[in-house]
Amino acid sequence: MSSAVCRWLLLCSVSVLGARAGGGGRYSREKNENRPEGVEFRIQKLNQVWEKAQRLQLSSVKLAELHSDLKIQEKDELNWKKLKAEGLDDDGEKEAKLRRSLNVILAKYGLDGKKQTQTEDNNYIKDGTENDVLNDPRLEKLWNKKDGMMPVLSGHCYHTQHWRLQEAAACRSCS
Repeated sequence: MSSAVCRWLLLCSVSVLGARAGGGGRYSREKNENRPEGVEFRIQKLNQVWEKAQRLQLSSVKLAELHSDLKIQEKDELNWKKLKAEGLDDDGEKEAKLRRSLNVILAKYGLDGKKQTQTEDNNYIKDGTENDVLNDPRLEKLWNKKDGMMPVLSGHCYHTQHWRLQEAAACRSCS
């Protein structure tokens, strides 16, 4: 055998033995199956979210819900990693969806670093009283003007040519 082939075989055998002696890398079976105590998830950022939630002392119900949401997120992210390795997420749409999903989870449990501005869980605007004051004078003026236009807006004038309040008020066929 030539000396070049011998060197190549020697390098290959040293690299194989070195990899086995080191206990594998981050992708080895040992690393993924035998996690240290206190590590709940295989993905580091999800572990950080979990630790933050525990530091903030969320209620046990919230922690259980968060744990379940993070487990689903972990499963989705690991599936995405496989898809990406196979080249099936070229446009990054799945990755963006995962990021949005994690942001929703963070916001849902108050872990996104933003103050809770949402006081109620509905989409209704609270009913104001007659004494409410608008901060903008232009809005105040428009609001006060609306009382004069109510007959036109409520359906008293159906003529399409009457698009101004004065014309609608002067309409003889509607009077």
